[in-house]
Amino acid sequence: MILLDTFKKEEILNSTQRFEKGDPSIVELVVHAFYLLEKLAINKLDFFFKGGTALMLYLDPPTRFSTDIDIITLETRERIESILDKICEQEVFLSWELEEHRSYKEGIPKAHYKLFFNSSLKNDQREILLDILFEENVYPVIELHEINLDFIIHDDEPIKIKVPPSDALLGDKLTAFAPGTTGIGFNKNKGRDIIKQVFDIGSLFDKLENIILVKDTFLKISEKEITYRKLDIDLIEIAKDVLKMY
Repeated sequence: MILLDTFKKEEILNSTQRFEKGDPSIVELVVHAFYLLEKLAINKLDFFFKGGTALMLYLDPPTRFSTDIDIITLETRERIESILDKICEQEVFLSWELEEHRSYKEGIPKAHYKLFFNSSLKNDQREILLDILFEENVYPVIELHEINLDFIIHDDEPIKIKVPPSDALLGDKLTAFAPGTTGIGFNKNKGRDIIKQVFDIGSLFDKLENIILVKDTFLKISEKEITYRKLDIDLIEIAKDVLKMY
């Protein structure tokens, strides 16, 4: 498990020195994000970990820091918030807040929670984001992976969480990248998010082992996105949308 010494200022500064262009303020967010992930697992929330932060479990050293926790679950709102209450009753996190304007609404079944903590780097509170998608697992393969990053202080019993293999994450990322169909549109003023997607895709391609898994994941998630967004397109159009960008 992650030890509390990880959150001390001197440890965050030491961890930052491991990276050529490390930023202590980002490292602090990362260690808190993985601590939250670990606490969700310890409290027996049934979930799958995904998204940009999940890539850090496969890319050693990490090629990009990500600070949000993205999970898939079918747990109820009441159970999730009960677990968040328990987490905030312990050390590290102070409170949580639901972003009501974009949670539990019509359309894509999702919720977004902020969790607050006292920064050891500055005399202020900071926050990390927990993004939740409510659906059954759509990844063709899921594996157990230890939360065991070199720059985070652990004991000898790392927590394991359920996460798609890196090739499945690549298939997911390709779906999220398609700018004219299921991805981030170029007219949405989200240039930084698009750059992150491109960077992550490149990093995952460098580790590519199973192109069939990439394809199968891409198809499954594309089908879900078409349904959620009520798009009048087929899977071929999404694939062409991705390919024309390369």
